[in-house]
Amino acid sequence: MLLFGALYGEDRFTRHNLAATAIGVTGLVLLCRLDDDSAIDAPAYLGIAAVIVATIGYCWGAVLGRPLLRRYPPLLVAGWSQLLGGTLLLGSVVAFDFGSLSTLPHFIRPRVFLSWAFLVGLGSIVAYTFYLRLLHHWSPHRAGMFAFVSPAIAVGAGVAFLDERVTEFQLMGMALMLIGTVVALRRPTAGAVVRQPVK
Repeated sequence: MLLFGALYGEDRFTRHNLAATAIGVTGLVLLCRLDDDSAIDAPAYLGIAAVIVATIGYCWGAVLGRPLLRRYPPLLVAGWSQLLGGTLLLGSVVAFDFGSLSTLPHFIRPRVFLSWAFLVGLGSIVAYTFYLRLLHHWSPHRAGMFAFVSPAIAVGAGVAFLDERVTEFQLMGMALMLIGTVVALRRPTAGAVVRQPVK
């Protein structure tokens, strides 16, 4: 987000922004550190590459969308983008995943339906709308720092609800990610580029 923001004149490379990003990335590396006995096979590497490409596209699109947010309300942009994106995803699932229709009866199970409703309602509609509001008012770098908070929340949820274990490295990583976020939010105007709405 910081890189694309700087390239498109929506943000600046400052020592403050770079320090916050470096702290957060260091924490992310510690959080995702593999144990010595862990192994990654070839399909997993393809999955990791897909996540990296998707993240780059997400950051690039968020910065490109800032002028749109200066012309239209974030709620309108969020609604249309999710409607179009959801339609394309649904079409691709039906077209390429021939077993997907057979899984629909499972949605009547309470746990499956509640999980799906949580992801769609809070994870997509509410969270994405709030994110676009942040992107409208803040610089791309500051708005994008939520990416250092959500993994820590996910690990905490795993510990609370699934009895997952957390290592010392993961605790250190989560702490650094939260510290990086606090550093980024400490100065509200750091690195922000304010532009007047297009008329």
